[in-house]
Amino acid sequence: MEDILFLLLLLWLLGSYGPGLMRDADTGTHILTGEYILDHQTIPMEDLFSYTNEGQPWIAHSWLSEVFFALMHRWLGLSGVALLSAMIISLTFVLLFRFLIQRDVNFLAAVFLVIMAASASLFFWLARPQIFTTLMALIWYDCLDRYKRDGKVGRLILLPLLMVLWVNLHGGYLTGFILLLIFLAGEILNLLFMQSSIEKVQAKLKIRSFSSITAACLMAALVNPYGYEILIFPFRIMTNSFLQGRITEWLSPSFHALYFAPFELALLLLVVSLGCSLKKITITELGLILFWSHAALYSVRHIPIFAVIVPLVMAPQLAAFSDSIHSPSVPHRFYRDLSRRLERLNQVFDRHVLALLIVLSILGLTIMPKPIGGIERLQVQFNSMRLPVKATVFIRDVGLSGNMFNPSEFGGYLIYSLFPDYKVFVDGRVDMYGESFMKQYARLEDLKPDWREVLDRHQVNWIICHTYYKLATLLSATRDWKLIYSDETASIFVRDVPENQPLIHRFPNVKLTPRPELD
Repeated sequence: MEDILFLLLLLWLLGSYGPGLMRDADTGTHILTGEYILDHQTIPMEDLFSYTNEGQPWIAHSWLSEVFFALMHRWLGLSGVALLSAMIISLTFVLLFRFLIQRDVNFLAAVFLVIMAASASLFFWLARPQIFTTLMALIWYDCLDRYKRDGKVGRLILLPLLMVLWVNLHGGYLTGFILLLIFLAGEILNLLFMQSSIEKVQAKLKIRSFSSITAACLMAALVNPYGYEILIFPFRIMTNSFLQGRITEWLSPSFHALYFAPFELALLLLVVSLGCSLKKITITELGLILFWSHAALYSVRHIPIFAVIVPLVMAPQLAAFSDSIHSPSVPHRFYRDLSRRLERLNQVFDRHVLALLIVLSILGLTIMPKPIGGIERLQVQFNSMRLPVKATVFIRDVGLSGNMFNPSEFGGYLIYSLFPDYKVFVDGRVDMYGESFMKQYARLEDLKPDWREVLDRHQVNWIICHTYYKLATLLSATRDWKLIYSDETASIFVRDVPENQPLIHRFPNVKLTPRPELD
């Protein structure tokens, strides 16, 4: 079953969902950052890609992930980046299935929970470093929970080593400390309320162990190119409500959107499971459920962590509930017998040969230089319906000059396609640009009365923006700017000044591309 889950996810991610992995422009920034590190053998300390923030301090907190992306990109192009991302995502949910089975969750119930977890976190299946955080959080929780259940300290020794890796992979390493503190707080509360002297001794031992390992992990987190600065970095956004409001993934989920329906269903099932629980929930389990439910409702970026942690937290209750049912009904007997047979079958074929063969086959399809016998190469590209893929070809062909303005959603792809010949106005690294600059950007994006002043202040000569956004509509109706290119994703305007007249005369009477449904 692990092989089947892995392969179904992998093939779907590389097949029909392939453009979905590449729908986020920030993937381009991550690839180019990794390329810079490989080329210069150094980790950047200041901004490289924008002219508005050029030379200012920058913490590339995902530098190690970006190196992995760049290596795959050099070897296999964007298909390599997609393959690496798909394998990390697939591995995460295969491990979730294994950990559920190890906690005595019914076989079919474990399959269902993995499907629910995968569906709930689908929104964040992207070729971005955050996929490493979901995987690391899952492994991290498993180590903490196993130690809590069996008391073997050796399970905690892995955590500082994982932290050295995690802190360089992604800024989400803070998740590890949150989990540690919840387990530590749970044992402290246990000590306060326990009556048995043996239980108190065990709680004191676990408090010492969790405290020691937290200190060790804190020291391990300093093993990074930026020292203590990287420990401060996550709090710069978490404590800044304005910056959080400008980042989509920091907003609360909107249940009007269909892609959050699985998460809503997962929350409802959690409530039902708690109501039907036949086993007492521990203080630590309650703390984990409350914290990650709140975090997921507060910010969509926490939904993947909720999706992989909460099923494991509820595993003892689910196992107890399943064991308590002894119904003689035909459906229940069929369900129980099928689960047992599948579990035995799973143990017989637990060698992962099939998964290995399929991965090698996909790798072969990616490497081969041209189609063989009608079999096409694996080719994954950026999603042209969301990113200005065609527009960047036009920019290079005509050789636009001067400073550009671009929406942050385009920034990463423009960096990937046009750097070093062009530098962007802004991109997804909101923490680096800071609140003052982002307020300027917001006034322009929101078309406040002084929006022209922002363009003049930065000497913007041309603008690339979303075709169907209000900025494009406004610019097309002004005399100061002329439209020279438009497609269903992006449009390009230049200032109506003498130096741009050759371009304006070369592309006269260009109109905004209408929405497809209005054709």
